[in-house]
Amino acid sequence: MQKYYCMVRHGAVYPEKEIKRIHRYVHYRNQQNEKKYEQAVEKGYSGEEFLDKIVPEDVFYKYKYLLNNSTDSENENIDNQTDDNWGEPVSMENDFSIDEILDMHTEGEVQMNLP
Repeated sequence: MQKYYCMVRHGAVYPEKEIKRIHRYVHYRNQQNEKKYEQAVEKGYSGEEFLDKIVPEDVFYKYKYLLNNSTDSENENIDNQTDDNWGEPVSMENDFSIDEILDMHTEGEVQMNLP
């Protein structure tokens, strides 16, 4: 993806969908490198190797459709998509002991009694 960023930076033309993908990738990688830099500094290291990996995102300013969609809201949408909360929490009224759980049948062990 970094290769595509360099090509966009030097004037290559891509479809809107591809530009959005490249921008999202570059923005995400920059955020990750900023976090790694901050962690390295907290541990007493220089962290310069992470700063060197942060690339300017201003090459994307010429794409109006990227300016309308803020990257923060895109990141929130990505976070919401990866949220593993599957709905309302189930009450724990029927708490099972570890022995009961271990004695439960698994999917492969269940036999169906068909007429």
